[in-house]
Amino acid sequence: MVMKKISSFIPKHVVNKKDIISNIQIILKHISAHEIKDGFQVISLKDGVLLIACKNPETATILRFEKRKYINEINLKSKECIDDIKIVVS
Repeated sequence: MVMKKISSFIPKHVVNKKDIISNIQIILKHISAHEIKDGFQVISLKDGVLLIACKNPETATILRFEKRKYINEINLKSKECIDDIKIVVS
């Protein structure tokens, strides 16, 4: 009996979405202030809306105030078109 790798059962679009989210996370970490780099994580991307979870309210506030800057940078540096960013505190 031939065993297939688990990764062969994962749909390609799921793998691609994971790569896209990882790439956006790298872009955001690169352009964000040193104090907040470890305070957030990109969770999902759907219909042009990026969802980011923050570890504390301070990080969430900073990201909310600089949301337009982050949207512009992501759109410039990635192939994705981001229309909005939703920020939650987790």
